[in-house]
Amino acid sequence: MEGAERMNRQRLFVASCVSLLTTSMVFSIRGDVEPAMSAVFHLTKEQMGAIWSPAFWAFTIAIFLSGALVDVLGMRSLHALSGVGYLVGVALVITAPPPPGPVASIFDATGTILLYVGFLVMGLSQGLVEGVINPLIATIYRDDKTHKLNVLHAWWPGGLVIGGLLAYLLTRLGAGWQIKLATIMVPAAVYLAMALSQRYPPT
Repeated sequence: MEGAERMNRQRLFVASCVSLLTTSMVFSIRGDVEPAMSAVFHLTKEQMGAIWSPAFWAFTIAIFLSGALVDVLGMRSLHALSGVGYLVGVALVITAPPPPGPVASIFDATGTILLYVGFLVMGLSQGLVEGVINPLIATIYRDDKTHKLNVLHAWWPGGLVIGGLLAYLLTRLGAGWQIKLATIMVPAAVYLAMALSQRYPPT
């Protein structure tokens, strides 16, 4: 069991903020790269919607599952797992090979399957973040949890703005959609390193 006296609450709070920032950045950047990805992979709007879909239903499923898993695996494990998921999910998407032409189904080509799996993994990571940071902050700031939770969730719109501005800047610089998505890996790697180096409260 990890003693509360050995925890660094401030670092855990910062790690939570960065993970929520990462989560909301995904939404902004994903929307920005959609036209380029559709063109490169020869996808229709319907097919692109099918590839996006696991990012949303996996997000919801992970939130529900993390409520139970957090007591079994612990907050630290799930928080770190979400960071790994972002790194793996983004890597799958940006390395996916485009098909030579239109496909009848997104499951007919390796590249489009990797897109689907990549966004599925990222969706699970988004849900894990939400499922971990809320009980974490409520636990380590028992006497000030309302204020701290409000400050934490201010990073959600902050991440949307940062992700949108970053995508806009990279567009002006002529960066491709892969580079835009790859920027998500930076804050993900930061909070993953923080999570692995910190002690979390027992569950």
